[in-house]
Amino acid sequence: MMKNIYYFFLVSLVSLVSCDSFLEVKPNQKMTVPSTLKDCDALLDDYYTMNNSYPVVGEIASDHYYLTSTSFEAITQNADRDSYLWNSQTDIATENWASCYKVVFNANQVLEVLQDINREGDVSHYDRVKGEALFFRAFAYMQLANLFTLPYNTSTADQDLGLVLRQTASVDEQSKRSSLKQTYNQILEDLTASSLLLPMSSNYKTRPTKMAAYAAMSRLGLIIGDYNLTVSSSKEVLNQNLVLIDYNTLNINSDAPFSRFNSETLFHATTLTSDCLDPNVAYVDSTLYRSYMEMDLRQVLYFRNVEPDVYAFKGKYDGENNYTSFAGLVLDEVYFNLAEAYAHQNKIDAGMDQLNTLLITRWKSSEFVKFTALNKEEALSKILEERRKSLIMRNVRWMDIKRLSLIPLLGKPLIRMMDGKRYDLSIGDLRYAFLIPSGVVGLAPEITQNIR
Repeated sequence: MMKNIYYFFLVSLVSLVSCDSFLEVKPNQKMTVPSTLKDCDALLDDYYTMNNSYPVVGEIASDHYYLTSTSFEAITQNADRDSYLWNSQTDIATENWASCYKVVFNANQVLEVLQDINREGDVSHYDRVKGEALFFRAFAYMQLANLFTLPYNTSTADQDLGLVLRQTASVDEQSKRSSLKQTYNQILEDLTASSLLLPMSSNYKTRPTKMAAYAAMSRLGLIIGDYNLTVSSSKEVLNQNLVLIDYNTLNINSDAPFSRFNSETLFHATTLTSDCLDPNVAYVDSTLYRSYMEMDLRQVLYFRNVEPDVYAFKGKYDGENNYTSFAGLVLDEVYFNLAEAYAHQNKIDAGMDQLNTLLITRWKSSEFVKFTALNKEEALSKILEERRKSLIMRNVRWMDIKRLSLIPLLGKPLIRMMDGKRYDLSIGDLRYAFLIPSGVVGLAPEITQNIR
């Protein structure tokens, strides 16, 4: 369904997608245009489009793993190799752009169909579908902004480049970038509206819920520096008394200790694939590995020994050891969000309480000693260190690197070594925003390219 409409939509975004697969003619033309709540459900339940194809480049460029020179040379995609080394002219695969706009298109298509449906016919179904569409649109925009925009600076956000914001499924909308402030205002507006419409829970982790919307807003608050938003949204989630996984109950010898759709998952999503994330060659940063304490179960559940003093990651939160990264929303992230927001607000004890409530479930039974902090700086340092150690391969590290670069003493320059050559990504670098793929801007010059 909708293949021909997808084609025209993606042309309007100038994404290089094979035309053949979008031009298939259906024998029943009534099937090409959705018109019922059931049709809307079908669009939003398209797992591959809506949950399984989010951009992977941010994870490639992050600092929790490294490639040997042999593994690096074996990477077949030049764009992945360039992303790994932060090449300023990296031309990333167009699907990192197009995949999210497919999500936006589906969401907008659903919202337009709903305008012609009588809500009173089935209020709960109508509201759920509308809430899901708004959530998916916001979530896709968050993924895009993570890659293609600079960090959110409140003093310049109304001038900095944001995204091409699509509010309808029409192919006539101009492909012009909004400001960064407009982009995040739209994301917040969609998430807020969705939180009022979505059910509290769902039988399917691939469908967004009220808790997923609040978790996304919890993350959003950190991105835009609105710590009140993070606190209020995080509380909405944690007040539901959701249960954290006790890591003592997991099998430390398993190659995939975390089950897919596990109890902490609030919304399930994964990224596109990349050879850089091959669990057989992407080795964990050695300093990161050594930072775990002896009784910390994250070390044995997250990593497997490949050879002496070399470790690979095995602790993906979707139970799959493949070439993707988990990209959804998880309960433990909400605890970290709230702890950090409290610390930024100088509520030291409150922040450390949230951190300790989480970490006691990650330590060997009866071995946990509470973390303490004497001041804001110490609290932030400990919270952010533990955040990094927990949220590996969750598609949030690039977001954290970007947003923390604007906060004095928290920004971190990145360094990679390859064949004896050093590669640097400095704090505040313009490369925090990837270039929009050439397949997009080359055929649509009205889409302003990121500067270098």
